[in-house]
Amino acid sequence: MMLKAKRLIVSVVSLSLLINVLSAVYIAQIKNNQEALNKSYQSQIVELKKDNKDLQDKVTDYQDKYYDYYEYSIELEQQMGVYRNEP
Repeated sequence: MMLKAKRLIVSVVSLSLLINVLSAVYIAQIKNNQEALNKSYQSQIVELKKDNKDLQDKVTDYQDKYYDYYEYSIELEQQMGVYRNEP
């Protein structure tokens, strides 16, 4: 009877150690996955910021071109003798 109890205790302790080791491995995998996702998201954020800057530059460029064309049209209207009805 004493031998069965010792075997049972050894089995329970071994099983609990195995569970602890497997839990540690699982936690390490979760941490690695989290770090990989974080790096991926950071690179996507950098790329999106670059795209946003490019778009802002294009918007500024188009606004500048519109303003230039607007000035040219006013100048052309004045050269042609066409005047706007401005309030």
